Amino acid sequence: MNQELDFILNGTPKEFEFANISLVNKTIEYRIKNVYGRENIYVASEHAKFIKVLTRKETIDPTDIHALESLGFTFKRVF
Repeated sequence: MNQELDFILNGTPKEFEFANISLVNKTIEYRIKNVYGRENIYVASEHAKFIKVLTRKETIDPTDIHALESLGFTFKRVF
């Protein structure tokens, strides 16, 4: 069975199964990396995989941060 058909039939592709990751921790850790003069925000905590699936991006932006904060998440910069 191909991946697209599996998603249609089962709702979640196999690589996006998160059953063993707990989101009890509501603090999202992030890093800022300068790439060609642009500061990109990368999630550095266990939430990265979830956020990547939701946003379909490697990085997050102020709109994503605002949406996650409205859901009760907080942010902490790590170096």
